[in-house]
Amino acid sequence: MAEPAAPSGRQLNGSTSVLDADHEADARPTTRLDAVEAGPRNAPRGSRSRAAAIVSAIAALATVAALVIGVAAWNGERNAADGQAAADAARQVATYLTSIKADSADADLQRLLDASTGDFRDQFAQRRDPFVQIVQQAKVSTEGQVVAVGLDSLDGDTARVLAAVHSQVTNSAATQPENRDYRLSMTMQRVDGRWLASAVEFVA
Repeated sequence: MAEPAAPSGRQLNGSTSVLDADHEADARPTTRLDAVEAGPRNAPRGSRSRAAAIVSAIAALATVAALVIGVAAWNGERNAADGQAAADAARQVATYLTSIKADSADADLQRLLDASTGDFRDQFAQRRDPFVQIVQQAKVSTEGQVVAVGLDSLDGDTARVLAAVHSQVTNSAATQPENRDYRLSMTMQRVDGRWLASAVEFVA
């Protein structure tokens, strides 16, 4: 007697067939995790476009912010370097101005002229010969030392520098050196890349 045919969709040994497995997988309830994973794939095209636009905008803003910070840092470094250069030049001018000797008066005055510009330079240049004669006749000797120097302001190619100077002065009428202290306010002008003194005031 023939055996009954196996039920459709089942293997003879009673295990689940491939067709049944596919049917059971399709019938399995969708979990929340499945919905989350399927979300981006099933998101409307308009939502994906808006998300991409937001990401691009954030990236652009970050790039602009980085450029602004970089430029600001570069300007800060440049200003600091300019201020230091102006202060160093002013220190040298203060030393030249308070260090003059009778036996080298002409050369001493020349180095001051080389570090100056504008009206300040013109005043010394116009009185050069009388100045040198007085220093030589009186046997004047001054030795200046800058005690402190600091940048007061910086505006482009113009800087204002304050300096404290101690000097010892001797001449034909004084047998002992005379100590003198000065407070100078110097206006420094950048000319062809060099910081030169355009004005000097004794403030104390």
